[in-house]
Amino acid sequence: MTQTTYIEKVKRLETLLKSQNIYDYMLKLMGVMVKNTLPKEEATRKQYDAERLKNIGQTHCYHLLSCEKKELVDLIKSNHLVKHYALWKVGADYGTNAVTKNLDENLKKMNLPKAYEGHIAQNKIKIPADKIRHLTYC
Repeated sequence: MTQTTYIEKVKRLETLLKSQNIYDYMLKLMGVMVKNTLPKEEATRKQYDAERLKNIGQTHCYHLLSCEKKELVDLIKSNHLVKHYALWKVGADYGTNAVTKNLDENLKKMNLPKAYEGHIAQNKIKIPADKIRHLTYC
């Protein structure tokens, strides 16, 4: 990874973490549940979410949040430096000590099997890829 791609990924990570919903999702991935200490930037992040909700609309905002959560997971999985930067940034804001092992375990849980769309007996059905793998190798 070059320095420019790392900087681009870190900048994208920082723009994703402007949203309080994404920030809470990152805390959930880290396995940290902190409700007593609130950083002063949390109010600006909540205001950012409220403005986005007002401008975009509720249904589009939920779709955008799900896409951003997936993008956050992909960014963290892409490079260990980005993962450690995210741990440092969120941990420093909340004053918590997060373990990389917890984040790795939660990221492995995020690997859900993708559906395989195939035509079996002229009916279009969806079968999870791990089920197909299990049925073909057994």
